Amino acid sequence: MRRRHAPILRLYAVLAAWTALALPAAAQEPRLTAKASPAQVAVGQTFSYIVQLSSPSQTAVYPNMPDFGALVPVGDPSYSQSSSFQFVNGRQSVEFVAQARQSLMASAPGSYTIPPATISIGGKTYQSNPVTVAVDDSQSDALPADM
Repeated sequence: MRRRHAPILRLYAVLAAWTALALPAAAQEPRLTAKASPAQVAVGQTFSYIVQLSSPSQTAVYPNMPDFGALVPVGDPSYSQSSSFQFVNGRQSVEFVAQARQSLMASAPGSYTIPPATISIGGKTYQSNPVTVAVDDSQSDALPADM
């Protein structure tokens, strides 16, 4: 009698294994982070403000850029997406990343703090860290505006 049930038990075992692999290892909240690159620039030198959303589920939403205050946006923001899938010790890990990048410039020396970027996913609002950029009045390696 046991031999008749063996194929069915194997089928259940295979289905249970695939179901376990298809589910994320642990429910993770989306993470929204921001940074400036470089974080210290000269007056008139551009830098990148980068906001990145890391999430265990794919979203078609990009982070909302904050108010840059006295910092001047240079050009339009650019957007990108990537995803990674990993199996470690029999567990599946999935990460989707959406990134927004804006070039900025300061016209006066000082310390500028960019407030947190925000995003709403599934009725919840997430925010990034604020970013501080130091701008000094030293010579920039940037090309003059008339070139």
